[in-house]
Amino acid sequence: MRPLIYYYKNVCDTVVTTAKKINWSYVLKLAIVIIPVLIWTPFFFILDKVYKASSWFNKFGGDLLEEFFKK
Repeated sequence: MRPLIYYYKNVCDTVVTTAKKINWSYVLKLAIVIIPVLIWTPFFFILDKVYKASSWFNKFGGDLLEEFFKK
């Protein structure tokens, strides 16, 4: 068996060579697109739910108020 330090050096070398092989301009361009999408999607989901709840409450409250004034 080899000592653990050799495994550490092999892992470090592998990580460094892999990092050097990455096309960083492509990764940054991808991040510029993906990060706003990941932020916008939950924001729009919440915004949509708030709008639907407000619309429901507006209709429910209007009907309730109309019934109140009819009595």
